[in-house]
Amino acid sequence: MKNLATLVVSTIISFVLADVALEIVVQHRQAPFYTNLAPAELAKLPVMTSGIITGEYDDTIIDQPWHEPHRSWIWAGQRDRAIEFLVKGRWNNMGCHDEVDYPISNRPAVLFLGDSFIEAMQLDVRDTFPYQLRHSSFAQRFDVMTCGAAGWSPTRAARYLENDATLDNLPAVRQLSTLHPAYVVYFVFIGNDIRDEESTVFEDVMAGAPRCPDPLVPSSPTLNGLNGAHLTPPSTEPVLVSKVRQLAGMYLTRGGSDFRCVDNQLWPYLPMTIPAIEKGWQTMLAGLDRLNRDVAARGGKLIVAMIEPTPVPYGSFALDRAVRASYPGGKALSFDLSRPRERLSQYASGRGLPLIDVTAALKACGGQNHYYPADEHLNANGHRCIAQYLDANRDALFR
Repeated sequence: MKNLATLVVSTIISFVLADVALEIVVQHRQAPFYTNLAPAELAKLPVMTSGIITGEYDDTIIDQPWHEPHRSWIWAGQRDRAIEFLVKGRWNNMGCHDEVDYPISNRPAVLFLGDSFIEAMQLDVRDTFPYQLRHSSFAQRFDVMTCGAAGWSPTRAARYLENDATLDNLPAVRQLSTLHPAYVVYFVFIGNDIRDEESTVFEDVMAGAPRCPDPLVPSSPTLNGLNGAHLTPPSTEPVLVSKVRQLAGMYLTRGGSDFRCVDNQLWPYLPMTIPAIEKGWQTMLAGLDRLNRDVAARGGKLIVAMIEPTPVPYGSFALDRAVRASYPGGKALSFDLSRPRERLSQYASGRGLPLIDVTAALKACGGQNHYYPADEHLNANGHRCIAQYLDANRDALFR
């Protein structure tokens, strides 16, 4: 009996130490604060050079004229009293995040479209993959243009290419309708595009759902929209005690199996039929069809790319750990990480469209430092990996 107790205790301690070591490694690889502001510019804001907020929150720091041509902006990503990034940038003549106006020349061009992952307000424009492609061998064949906005879906992107006068925001971006690129690459973000196309259906699914258990780790604001979930403040306990409590909750307690207790950006990975997901897929793929027709009408070719939410690109173990820590109400669920990729690949193949798998690009770079931990958008390293992948596969993808 004594040997059994010793084994249990040593096993728990091993788990704790392994988890602590993993967090140390991940945090060590992550830059604590990303900014392209000079020290003199930071000195005018209530932010220390370490990224700690000294007085006000980021909604009083940021200056954000929304996609207004030739206007400058400042954007911040906040977690608790710290800022992950603080970035300044400008919109070009079409309200896109770029330093050059469009069209760039009369050469063949590639236009990248998507949501906030392509908008890339989390980075200096020089750290984005379109800028890096423009300064690589890729530019020997193509001009590179890029435009994205938070909340975009294939249908919304198509409406801007169509110069849809009923669009009630971002009027400058409707100038995209004047462009005739040889290729348009639309980046589907599995985490949002399926949901954004049918947001009311997803809201109906959550209506009346039971309250979900709170996260077992200090949670980021992204969890605030989860049904019944609270923001869990950082623990004031000693690190070892806190870790023992966290690990016990993650691995030594029964897990829930309610999919509604997991962030809905992970629902497409569940091997079950969720009507909201099916409806979202149907509407999103119809939006891609519409976008494909618009691009073809301009004499161009559509390419579909897929971005997956973190930590999906890092495998089942990373996802299981994240779910156990942040979504204990769904930790008994199983996930099929190939499910969305296979479905989107089947769609693209059936339409004769190339498919770019961003997860493959991240894996080719190695490591697990491609996303901001709290903001969850791609960081500078993630963009660098995409640029390298597209440049290396230029002739195969853009024939």
